[in-house]
Amino acid sequence: MKYFLILLLVGSLKADLAICEEPISFTFLKSQVVNKGKVSLSDLVKSMRLVPDNSKEAQVLTAVSEIELARLEENESIKIEGSEVAKLIRKVKVLDEVVFHIPSYIEIHRYEFSKYLAWTLKETIKKKANVDQVDIAELHISKLKTTEHVFVTVDRVLRSDTFQYNLFQKRNANDAMKKVGFVRGKYILKKRVPIVGRSIQIGQAIGEVDFHYEMRDVTKVRDSFPSKEEILSSEMKRARYFGQIIRSGDIQPQKLIRRGDLVHVTVHGGNLDWKIEFNGVAKTNGILGETIQLINPSTKKTMSGVVVSHGKVEMTR
Repeated sequence: MKYFLILLLVGSLKADLAICEEPISFTFLKSQVVNKGKVSLSDLVKSMRLVPDNSKEAQVLTAVSEIELARLEENESIKIEGSEVAKLIRKVKVLDEVVFHIPSYIEIHRYEFSKYLAWTLKETIKKKANVDQVDIAELHISKLKTTEHVFVTVDRVLRSDTFQYNLFQKRNANDAMKKVGFVRGKYILKKRVPIVGRSIQIGQAIGEVDFHYEMRDVTKVRDSFPSKEEILSSEMKRARYFGQIIRSGDIQPQKLIRRGDLVHVTVHGGNLDWKIEFNGVAKTNGILGETIQLINPSTKKTMSGVVVSHGKVEMTR
């Protein structure tokens, strides 16, 4: 009987563990820009518009949106300690399995609508386009009945100097988004990119002294940009000249062996219990990890091996 009770308890514990879910988590922004006077706690939660209307997250956001955090005049800013935000959160009644991540302080800025919209566009486009700086010009906003709770959605960033995005309105977490207008203008995308410090021809390897980084206009550059590590392990696929940007399409993996090179070949036994070394002649080019064809000058036989470093090939028998 004792063992039967123990089994029942263990079975119950396993069932409880199985239905245990991860707690709902909300992260607050450290800095936020708004275009309305009354600011609630929900205005500071990341990605609130991505929350489904019928979810537990939406219920929490609805409760949080009812708690007023501050009132701001146009172009006014306020800094609020995280401890004050925590005190307000305790008023939320829907707190079951909810975790709030609050920074040490939160800065809130209220801008006039056009300035708010420009700031939002800059921040969103910067993330979407993976650039370091966005400059907005010639901003035109369609006529709106009200600017309260109006926001812009940036679905994609075209490699053009002009843009047009839709404006939507959503008064609270339970409302559906409603299209109310559009915004258009011009932008310049800027990014710290690798720049050639000397003319480098096709097939040449690239050293650290051959390039540096500068902030450049990349608005109409359709290619991506390689990392420092990628550049240093590559050679030029296209010739680039002093002052030009190095794009991903301009480089290719460095050939560690070229056709006709004399290479050092190491042949290992299947259990690595023996090895034979000799010099062979490469029949093809090879990059790191690539299998190439080579000739053993002694036997005149064609063999294949894997490139392991400059001028070195390994084979396994």
